[in-house]
Amino acid sequence: MKFREISNFFSFVIFLTLLTSATFAHASLEGHTINYSYIVPNIDTVYEEGAYFVPVDGVTISNIAGTYNTITILGNSLVVNYPIVVGPEMVSWLDAPFNGFKINAPDYIFSSFRLLSNTALVDNPEFFFDAHNLYVNWNGIFWSANGGKITFAINTSAVPEAEAYILTLTGLGLIGLLHRRRKKVN
Repeated sequence: MKFREISNFFSFVIFLTLLTSATFAHASLEGHTINYSYIVPNIDTVYEEGAYFVPVDGVTISNIAGTYNTITILGNSLVVNYPIVVGPEMVSWLDAPFNGFKINAPDYIFSSFRLLSNTALVDNPEFFFDAHNLYVNWNGIFWSANGGKITFAINTSAVPEAEAYILTLTGLGLIGLLHRRRKKVN
């Protein structure tokens, strides 16, 4: 084989390697397990928790903190549904430093978490995220007597596996090797 043919073959292999290693750039929660925790009265106190698999058609977590509320995760959206419930015990969320929930996705890194709509609460909840966790705190907020829902958009990136790093480093090593060989031939 001539040097140019070998060079073209290695260039193709490097291209495929880099393309394969770039597939972890954006992902959905579908097909993975998330962990749900209801947290009250402070961020260190878990009231209830559970692990849920997110299939393609989404997952719904029911009876949030013993209420009729639900959390649905579908694709890259999170929807909290508040049905119409009449009763004196359902006026507002308990006023505490933290009264809300956390969604943990150990296989993903959250890159953004934003509120799309709110037809359930009279004010917007406090929400924030870190690498693997989404937090929603509705401490002391009243909800609409007509029920409604809150919709959030979630953007995630899959946590790269060790194989992705190995493929990337292999590709870069092959590029360096080709560059060095071209210098020797010239």
